[in-house]
Amino acid sequence: MVHLILFAIIITAYALKNYREKYQVIPFIILFLFSAVRYQYGNDYNSYLRRFNLIKIGVDSSNIENGYEFLNKIFPNFYLLIVALSFFYIAVIYWLIKNNVKKEYIWISIFIFCVNPYLFLINLSALRQCIAICLFVIATEHIIKKNLVKYIAIILLAGLFHQSALLLLPVYFVINTKSFNRKHVAVIVVIVAVLLFRFNISELVNKVIGWLGNSSYAYYASSDRTNSLRATILSSLYMIYVLLNINKISGKKAVYIKLYLIGSILGVVAFRMSMITRIQMYFDIFSVVAIPSIIERIPMTGRIYIKRNRPIATVLDLRNRYILPCTLVLIYLLRYYSFFTNPMWSSFRTYKTILSLI
Repeated sequence: MVHLILFAIIITAYALKNYREKYQVIPFIILFLFSAVRYQYGNDYNSYLRRFNLIKIGVDSSNIENGYEFLNKIFPNFYLLIVALSFFYIAVIYWLIKNNVKKEYIWISIFIFCVNPYLFLINLSALRQCIAICLFVIATEHIIKKNLVKYIAIILLAGLFHQSALLLLPVYFVINTKSFNRKHVAVIVVIVAVLLFRFNISELVNKVIGWLGNSSYAYYASSDRTNSLRATILSSLYMIYVLLNINKISGKKAVYIKLYLIGSILGVVAFRMSMITRIQMYFDIFSVVAIPSIIERIPMTGRIYIKRNRPIATVLDLRNRYILPCTLVLIYLLRYYSFFTNPMWSSFRTYKTILSLI
């Protein structure tokens, strides 16, 4: 059922790619409905439901952020809260894609959003961080507008829903609208190498956790889990694809591509500590803009040789426009398959709606 709905959304988006912009909202409406009427879907659904009920009867909730506690208090029941959060989530994603991706490429954004389970599906379970991610997306508009005060205000608000959002405060000072050159790419490669092989990641993470003062973060850090070599290699291919093409883009879209680059770097560095992927989630969402923007901007470059009156693209052309994008699609499909075959995420396999309560 889940697979049928998600791939129907992707097919719908593809079928509408040449229609007027007003029709592009249809796949997002379906995504909203999928999210809004879900019941007991995802690993954390029942724990959030229990927490909602405890807050309603006045049980101490000191271990939860104030912003999310406030939402629990003002909504009359949990199901209306789910509907409201679903609308907020999908509306923000629609705003991000519609304002930054040409309508002919929106279906690619939706493909990425649906097939990468760590974008759409996981955020149906991680309610507090989902809110923080949406607020971060809104805050990035103020990186582009160079409004530090508004950026800080929105990130502080996000921190009221998930403390980890406070780590995003320095992002304003490292992201801009300028394009990268070869020197920048070389610096990024060196930084990644240092983080992987020389830097004490665990020590830094423990210091950050101590600053945040959140016991649940300390628990995750103490598990000492690391990402597999396969996951690291797959993540590195996204990073390589961005680095090969980031020099082609400047302006507003450069901001989103750089944000996604941070996410892909964190995906590689998670080889040292898998907990880093929780921060990666804030940046991976920008893949829905970054990858379509790269595909859109890549021309058939290089020399074209003519053989029998037919143009033959050079290896460089094939790599940028076809080989790497197709490889990334295969990786997305592999991750989708791995997600649904992993017992850890078994709660995402069966989709139920609130109608089952009737």
